[in-house]
Amino acid sequence: MGLGDWLRKTFGRRPLPEMVPFLDAEAGQVVRIPASELRPGAIQVRLRGSDEVVWALPEQLHQGEVKHPEFDEGIRDYIRQI
Repeated sequence: MGLGDWLRKTFGRRPLPEMVPFLDAEAGQVVRIPASELRPGAIQVRLRGSDEVVWALPEQLHQGEVKHPEFDEGIRDYIRQI
C-alpha cells in the first residue's frame, strides 16, 4: 500500500458538492455552481424558451411582458379568508 492509498483510506474522498444551475445575468448565460454558494434570497425561475429551472438573484431580474390576469372577486374573497 502506497502513501496515496493510505491517505485515501485514512481521510476518505470528499464528496462532490451538489451543483445547481445559476443565471449569470451579467454574462447572460446559465452556469453551474455548488449549491452551498447560493446566496440567501436567491430564487428559482424558469427562463423563457427553456424547460430548466435555474437559480437567480431577484435584483438582477426584470419583469417581462407575461402577467397573470387579475383574480376575480370570488377568488379574492377566498384569499382574504386564508
